[in-house]
Amino acid sequence: MFHRLLFTWACLLVSLATLSSSYQNSADLYVSPAGKDSNSGTAGQPVKTIQRAADLAKPGSTIHVADGIYCEEVKVRRGGNQQAGFVTFESQLIHRAILDGACLNVIPEHNAMFELADVSFVRVKGFEMRNLRTSDPESVPWGIRVVGSGSHIELLSK
Repeated sequence: MFHRLLFTWACLLVSLATLSSSYQNSADLYVSPAGKDSNSGTAGQPVKTIQRAADLAKPGSTIHVADGIYCEEVKVRRGGNQQAGFVTFESQLIHRAILDGACLNVIPEHNAMFELADVSFVRVKGFEMRNLRTSDPESVPWGIRVVGSGSHIELLSK
């Protein structure tokens, strides 16, 4: 009897583990250079730009950014909160999601590749940011710019 009960529990645990590993957190969003911004942002239908994912994110969201080069400015306008958690932007492989500013024009006051404005509970993890330059001595290009009020902002290399 004990062996049958033990076997039943083992089968139940394996079933639950399989179910939980195949479950995709609804707060997860996916970005890929091969995606489309009209997609839903799921693993099977990723969006193309980090900005689109930032616009879709809700408190507690994790934005998984696939390897590739992204030539865009990202303006984060919605963060997380203490109850629901951080909005996390995460390179799938460390420093393989690259924000490249080579194609961007640096404009005074609007010259950050990744801007966090008046947000809290935001985490940026594992990105490479490069090539944002200007010959204008009045402009200072920033990879990441944090402006306004906010707290609990984490900038992590890995």
